[in-house]
Parts: sequence; structure tokens; C-alpha cells
Amino acid sequence: MDIMITKPIPRKAIWGHDKLKKYFHYDSFPNGIGQSWSFSGQVNNANLIVEGMHVGKTLLEVWNEYPTYFNSNCDHFPFIVGLVGPEDNLSIQVHPDAAYAKKHGLLSGKNEAWYFIEADPTADLVFGTTANTKDELSTLVQDNKWDQLLKRIPVHKDDFVYVPAGMLHAMQKGVITYEVQEATDITYRFYDYDRKDADGNKRELHMNEAMESIKFFDDVTQPQSISKEYDGYKRTTYINNESFKIEKYEITNDCTINVDEYMLVTVVRGTGKVNGHSLTFGDSFLVPCTMDQLDVHGEMQWMVTMEGQKK
Repeated sequence: MDIMITKPIPRKAIWGHDKLKKYFHYDSFPNGIGQSWSFSGQVNNANLIVEGMHVGKTLLEVWNEYPTYFNSNCDHFPFIVGLVGPEDNLSIQVHPDAAYAKKHGLLSGKNEAWYFIEADPTADLVFGTTANTKDELSTLVQDNKWDQLLKRIPVHKDDFVYVPAGMLHAMQKGVITYEVQEATDITYRFYDYDRKDADGNKRELHMNEAMESIKFFDDVTQPQSISKEYDGYKRTTYINNESFKIEKYEITNDCTINVDEYMLVTVVRGTGKVNGHSLTFGDSFLVPCTMDQLDVHGEMQWMVTMEGQKK
């Protein structure tokens, strides 16, 4: 039994160039990449296993062919986990919740979460709206009062932010981010700064769908992180809900980590070895739940996604 190291999938974006490529030394990536997917089981867009068990298979094939590795209650691979390096602001957008998804035949709603690996001193996010009703929001949009209708919050290196479905939001430039989202690649674009694509056309907006999906949060209380020290590492749990469980492992010495459930691991800082495999920041690997433990050497920081508390 062994881990499975995945090949990242580059994703082009109008707000990307070569920041992500340079930061993680993804030398094979072309320019114009804004994000990469470390773990995706999307049909026709699933990660290839390049080292460890099942080399040459995709993550989707492993999910379908070896269900005992996951011991999951989900009927599809439940996450898209990636890294984001915006060199311009992302579009203002919103994701649908589970009720909207079910009504419109979508795979699932989309809650997501961000951990900020790096952040410039002035970095911030669009996070919510000052409007309290759809009528109020529509009036502000019609009057082009974008600065007035958008709420912003500052972000710093090592911050964790949970973005519930229905929240109007946008990641801004000046950050390197670890991103986890439920596995439906559905985003409703609300505003895009009137940017144009390579053909000179403004990008499509999805105002009707966005207005149906937006929720008006009085305040979003971020989950309280919980940390625990072990021999050689520290584990911090940021969130554990029905969508996902996300943790950080700060490994400072050689150690053994017991495996209780399958883990989607991305190395976000440092270098080392796991069960004899050399790894560096930007590498990602799947740990099947059928493994007993991980033998870890080096100094590394991992971000780890798992299935959260069961419904």
C-alpha cells in the first residue's frame, strides 16, 4: 500500500499569467495560468497519477475502481482542490447552494474555502454586499455603484476564510491561495470590471442566476480553528462541516502520522519525504484510508482536505 502523487492540471484565466508557475516551479505550465487543480475527479479533467500506486490511472479511475481506498458516502469524487495565483482581481461571483443545485439539475451546490499561503500587506477580498434585499442590490447595480455595494475584508498570510454558497465574493490579486471547493465547477459571474477576452469581447455575466443564488448574510462567523501538538508535527483543524474537513499539518521533525481516513495532501511549504517519496512545495498526493501510517521526514507544511462530518 502506498500514496499516489498527482500531476497538477493548469487552468487558464484572464487574471493569470506566470505567478503560479514561478512560485511553485511548475515549469511545464504555459503562461496565462491563474490556477492549477491538485485534485479533480471531473470527467475529462481528472488528475493523472504519476508516482506511487496506480501510475497512469486518473484520480477518477482510482475513485471508481477502488472504493475501499475512500470509504466514502459520496456518489462522486466530492472535491476540487487547487492552488490560485491571481495577477489581477477575479470576477465578482457567487456559487449556488445545494437547494438551488438540486432544483436546476446540478451535481451539487458549492461551498468553498481558502487558505492564504502568501498575501501582500494590502491584500483583501470582496466578501458580501452592503445591500439587504435583492431590490436594493438591483438598484445599486443599475446605478453602477459597485464600490458602494461590495463589502471587503483584509487578508493576511496564513489566514483561513470559509466562503459559503450564496456569498458574493472575489479573490483579489496579491495572494497565493490553497482553495477547496465542492466538486461542481459552477460559478455565476456577477461583475467582471468590463474586461474583454482575447477576441475583444466582454466576458459573459450570469446576472439572473447570480441574483437567484445570492444570500444576504448579516455576518459570517468564521469557524474556530483547533490545534493539537504531536511528536514531530502540529495539526490545525480549520473547518469540519458537511462539505469538507480542512487541516494544516506543520511538520518540524521526522515523524509517523497515523491514517484514519483518506487524505488529499498538498505540500504548501518546505521539502521532505513521505514513505520514501521525495516531495517539495506544490506537490500533492492521495493517501488511501487503507494505509496504516505515513513515515515522514523533513520540514514541511501540508494542507489536507478530507470528507467532513456526515449528514
